[in-house]
Amino acid sequence: MNKKPPIHTIKAGTQLYRALTKEYLDAAKTKRTYTALDPNPFKGLEWKGETRAFKDGVAVAGRFAPFRSSKGNAVPALYLAETKITAYYEFVLRPFEIIIPVDEHGIEIADPIEQNRKTLSRKEFENLEAAQITFLDDLHFADCRRTYLKGEEDEFWDYAFEDLYSHKQLRSQDAARRLAKYIYETYPDIDGLVWDSVQHDGVVPAYILFGSKRNGSLVSTVMALDEIPVWKPYLRRCVKEKLMVISPDLSSLL
Repeated sequence: MNKKPPIHTIKAGTQLYRALTKEYLDAAKTKRTYTALDPNPFKGLEWKGETRAFKDGVAVAGRFAPFRSSKGNAVPALYLAETKITAYYEFVLRPFEIIIPVDEHGIEIADPIEQNRKTLSRKEFENLEAAQITFLDDLHFADCRRTYLKGEEDEFWDYAFEDLYSHKQLRSQDAARRLAKYIYETYPDIDGLVWDSVQHDGVVPAYILFGSKRNGSLVSTVMALDEIPVWKPYLRRCVKEKLMVISPDLSSLL
């Protein structure tokens, strides 16, 4: 993997989307922890190896981040999508979640419960914001979509689809973050990577930017509860297919 990787370029000014929880640094909610243009700083984490990050005893979600650089620091990261509904899929409309049983010290005490059907409630949407953003410069992503994976027609990466994208396996998360770390440290001119959103049927691209904040513009923001018609059909489909369940307080809004 020492030759130039396959690259996917997003031109400057292209509209992209991010879903994020509005978090604040103060009780009065006057100063945001980070906005849609800011990468997640991944602060206050407990590390078990280069890819396993825990906060308050709970594993931090994210397919390709967080991971630690070779200097031992958490690498900031920003997840993006080309469509708003993909951003919702990647952030909250996630059929399965991995639960890692831990003791009071945050130490794993059993194998992960790898396929736990998720229950969504109103609280997952109350502070959820969907933002439309653009960047001033072209962005270059290492292309990690299926066609470039091991065993495929244009094989480049030393990982197969199952290595990276099986949501039933915690080790897939480890592999994906190792690949992200490799790209981050081997190709300094690359801004991040692109993959096919597993949450959104595996056919829609999703992106992650590594490192510091880029110059860009916040085009618009909207609270998730103010646009229920946008994501409601997709949530109902997940429920119909028995991929997740919803609590009564959320159901009453639909």
